Amino acid sequence: MSYIIGIDLGGTNMVAALTYKNETIIAREKTETMADSGFANVVRRLAELVQRLMDGAGVSCRQVEGIGIGVPGYLNMMSGVVHFSPNFTGWTEVPLVDELHKHISLPVYIVNDVNAHALGEYRFGAGRGAEHIAVLALGTGVGGGLILDGRLYAGSTEGGGELGHIVVDPDGPRCECGCYGCLEAFAKAQAIADRTAMKLQQGKRSLIPGMVDGDIRSITPAVVAQAAEAGDQTAIEVWDEVGMYVGIAAAGLIQALSPQVIVIGGGIAGAGRFLMDPIRRTVETRALLVPASTCRLELSPLGDDAGLLGAISLVIEKR
Repeated sequence: MSYIIGIDLGGTNMVAALTYKNETIIAREKTETMADSGFANVVRRLAELVQRLMDGAGVSCRQVEGIGIGVPGYLNMMSGVVHFSPNFTGWTEVPLVDELHKHISLPVYIVNDVNAHALGEYRFGAGRGAEHIAVLALGTGVGGGLILDGRLYAGSTEGGGELGHIVVDPDGPRCECGCYGCLEAFAKAQAIADRTAMKLQQGKRSLIPGMVDGDIRSITPAVVAQAAEAGDQTAIEVWDEVGMYVGIAAAGLIQALSPQVIVIGGGIAGAGRFLMDPIRRTVETRALLVPASTCRLELSPLGDDAGLLGAISLVIEKR
């Protein structure tokens, strides 16, 4: 059997990919998740997505080793139960693997979506060849994943790796988790948009109002990145500040875990050097006992495929 299916189960869309000999994605399918339609309907849609993927590629179940799924939320990898997922209505203690087995006669494995990202980076991306990596995924929220000694680290409760909730400023804004000053409160998409809008309201000169037709509620990290690329000093200042906070968290990870690589991924990583340069500067001034030079800081090369490839890696790990 040479085929593996990986699925990135998002709150808006679900994407499935078929790989051949674990490396080349030969087919993919995407459909709307309909997260508010109930657990049973989402499971049915998952099963239909898998079947369409196999039918389109001319592959039968007996040729597939298994299915790996990256799922947002808190879950148990061994039992296949999702304890809670904020992206899905009513998903509390739902037996995802058992229910999917009613539709598909294949081994199914689940993992937290950002842990899937970490597995993808470890086997296929910026962490390839390393045994100790950390992943910070910056997007709607800030997630994290750890590979230590070549294995996914999830801790005693499978809740380990919540790197977005490292406190980087105890006097900072309140995070949605209830704590104050978490990295997520500074580095998620809305926080970056709010930081930019605040600077504009303070009278900072910028190209950004013209880019959003004067509606500062329309500011996104992508707009701020475009403005920085155009030389906008206010936008560059925003990225300097966001990168500083990410750098504080990264320096802490280096001191605590001594990873060989820290990978920065997620949609906000699209800011590229405007984000990475201040991260590197901050790490160089803060990672001292365990030197900054012992750890590479890399942008994810996998983009939107990181979670898919990580889900595929999960099946490889289960061999």
